[in-house]
Order: sequence, then C-alpha cells, then structure tokens
Amino acid sequence: MSYLAAGLVQVAGVIGVVYYAASENNDLAPETTSHWEHARRGGSAGYAVMALVISSAIALAFLAMARFPQLRARRFAVPAAVVSLVSLYATFFLLTPGQ
Repeated sequence: MSYLAAGLVQVAGVIGVVYYAASENNDLAPETTSHWEHARRGGSAGYAVMALVISSAIALAFLAMARFPQLRARRFAVPAAVVSLVSLYATFFLLTPGQ
C-alpha cells in the first residue's frame, strides 16, 4: 500500500466533507442555509469539527510516512485508515440535519 496514495485519498475526503459543510441545504425550503449552519444550530458542530480534525491528523500522518520512511509503521496503516474513514462518515452525518 502506498502511504502517499492513502494520504492523498484521505485529504480528498476531508476536502469533500468541507465542501459539503459549506454547501447549501435546500431540504428545508424556502429557507436555504449551509449544512454547517444546521449543525451549529443543532449542537453537533463541535463533534463534526473533532471528527474532521481526527481525519486530517491521520491524513497528515500518512503523508509524513510517505515522505519519511523511518516513520512507517505497518501496524498503524489499516487501523488508522479505518478510523479516518469512520470519522469522515461521522462528520458527514453530523452535518446532515434530521427531518
């Protein structure tokens, strides 16, 4: 597994979730606000930020392992990728308002 590829995919996931947070939520028409605003009003914005920070830190760790081979830890790769994926999904669902 390429640490660089894993890190870049995770960075792309973080960027995708940030774009989703900034996008407008038209589910509650005629009112249009961003997903982030709904999360802030609903009290889940803090949890979304924590999950996004976890994903970002793991992505940076993968990029660091790609750049510095002495940092590579095989036992870290799969669990970290799973934790990053779960926290990205958690961020996505925390930003999606309930109906």
